[in-house]
Amino acid sequence: MAVILGDSKMSEIIRLFLSRVKVWFLMGVFLMPLLMPLSSLANQDFPVYQQLGSVAFTLPSTLGVSGLGLPDLGVSDESSQYHGHGLERFYGQVQLLLFGFTHCPKVCPLAIQKMAQVRRQLPNPKHLQLVMVSVDAERDSVVRMREFLGHFDAGIVGFTGTDEQLKAVAKDFAATFFPAADAHDISHTDRLYLIDQRGQVRHLYDPSVPVADILGGVKTLLAENTGAATSNNRWLPGWLQRFLQ
Repeated sequence: MAVILGDSKMSEIIRLFLSRVKVWFLMGVFLMPLLMPLSSLANQDFPVYQQLGSVAFTLPSTLGVSGLGLPDLGVSDESSQYHGHGLERFYGQVQLLLFGFTHCPKVCPLAIQKMAQVRRQLPNPKHLQLVMVSVDAERDSVVRMREFLGHFDAGIVGFTGTDEQLKAVAKDFAATFFPAADAHDISHTDRLYLIDQRGQVRHLYDPSVPVADILGGVKTLLAENTGAATSNNRWLPGWLQRFLQ
């Protein structure tokens, strides 16, 4: 048997419903700033290094080179202006960045191999971008870097440029490089930079760190991004969580 509600009764129900919605909304507004810090506790080992990597750059990159080692659209390797890119292209992805060079005898190959292993162990490797910025302006052309990096992972992107350009980028990351005693070698910072989806440096790894540790850091940042809304609002009612997502 259907129950027919009068206008006054219906108005009262609507009024009560709206009052509850208002209360929950106000609670969410006032509690959210208090709850947000809780989500950051799990990532307290990954603070933002605001002083590192804060300056955008545009350098010739392997993004302008095809898989055959030939520049796209028939552009010669010397025409570097056709290959200008920066790290902002990878915003939305976690990044692992290394300063190195293609003639590096030992440290760089081992570090790049470790980076590639981390990427292969992810459920979705596309969520991690691997990057190497050259410290050898004289020998590292974009074609040379494309061929070298392709031996480890076809998705690694290499950046090169003039000596002045590369030194400016290295300085922004507190990295250094200079000629070694061996005329064919270059001494350089060999840390791995863990960069989040917003382009912020979050951790520095020594190349001797196990792959599992680096993989754990990458997964932490991936979870931080995808689970941010759920983590920050987990104490709010379900309808408000959905509204804020």
